[in-house]
Amino acid sequence: MSCENQGETSSENAPAIVLGDPATIVTEEDSQYLTNNIIDLKEREIIELPEKVVAAQQEESTEAVEEIKQVTFGPKVEDGFTIDFGDIQVSFSGIETKEFLKQDPKKTNGVSYLVTEGDLNNATLTITGAKNIAVRQRYQSQLAIVKNKEQLDLRQTPKYASGWETLENKAATNDIFQNVIKFPLTISFSKMNANALRNAVQKELRARRYSRAATNEWMKEARRGNNPQSAPYKVEMYSLQFQISGTDPASGQQVFKTINLEL
Repeated sequence: MSCENQGETSSENAPAIVLGDPATIVTEEDSQYLTNNIIDLKEREIIELPEKVVAAQQEESTEAVEEIKQVTFGPKVEDGFTIDFGDIQVSFSGIETKEFLKQDPKKTNGVSYLVTEGDLNNATLTITGAKNIAVRQRYQSQLAIVKNKEQLDLRQTPKYASGWETLENKAATNDIFQNVIKFPLTISFSKMNANALRNAVQKELRARRYSRAATNEWMKEARRGNNPQSAPYKVEMYSLQFQISGTDPASGQQVFKTINLEL
């Protein structure tokens, strides 16, 4: 009943609707109120747009797609990443990293990153923004043993630490430093003989509380090798540090930065 017709019949005298009583059910019989006014999709008229409007919409759609394609979400692996210290910029090609903690290179002289993708060995190091740039490098490596594709890192064995090595600038100008990173792992743990290697494996197994059966299997594998550079032993890079110094061309002051990369 519509609002404007409410005065025609008093609701006070009308009997209450009783559930299940057909005498109190009102049935609509007027055909004008039984018409289906919902437009079916099949019956909807297709409106043809003018050619100019269609062309304009297609052009806007193409421009939107091209704009999305131009958006970048960070450096690709082949491009590497750059550390912007503000006064100097340091780039490593072919790798990606993530931070351990939030850090602002422009407010500190030392930063640390974890290498997540790419090969740090043979990556190109490029430094710009300073003159007379000098770079020193050192690395740490760790020893492991491999059995049936299962690797056991010998964490109880102290990591090998190389000495600081001065890198040669391969660039043609003193405004840019460039060199390819190399770390000779062949000298790592070179003083460890067969007995030292087996003792290192046994110490690691005890620290991890391996079962007797698992210990026997690993020790059997350990007796196969006599050299840390050959199977079943393996030397891996653990971290790489850089010391960078140079002269700020604007102020003439010395700049000094340190970078730690862990693998």
